[in-house]
Amino acid sequence: MWEGEARAAVEAAERAAQLLAPGPAIVRRGPRGVEVEVPVMYEGVAVDSIRLDPATCRAMPKGMPHPPGGPSGAACGEREAREEAARVIEGLRVLGAAEYRGPEGAWMVPLAWGHMIVVHLRLRVRRGTVEVLHDPRLTAEVLRRLG
Repeated sequence: MWEGEARAAVEAAERAAQLLAPGPAIVRRGPRGVEVEVPVMYEGVAVDSIRLDPATCRAMPKGMPHPPGGPSGAACGEREAREEAARVIEGLRVLGAAEYRGPEGAWMVPLAWGHMIVVHLRLRVRRGTVEVLHDPRLTAEVLRRLG
């Protein structure tokens, strides 16, 4: 049973990965410096984000804290961040396994770029159907920025 659900989640992630696109870049300036992330969009909603090093505009692995971005973060503006995220999304590959997250009731499928996991897709498998779950907070922020 569990193996079948995990397989269904991975297979759905493989299909969904072909439809991922970058959203609008989010550049935050605060007391810790500059933080840059680009939402990963699927069918009009944000499902995760790619975090970028503000000094180099290169993708960072999941879990890596943002390095200090200096006062301006000029190396990674919104246009450069979106271009880098598009390049990363184009090179993503779905890893062939899923982790079940009980509190969310969903399977987490990692997507790698090079040797780093940079995106997770959350999928709910129920009665033979698979749903890609969105990030409500991030989707709301994208809608505010577009709106």
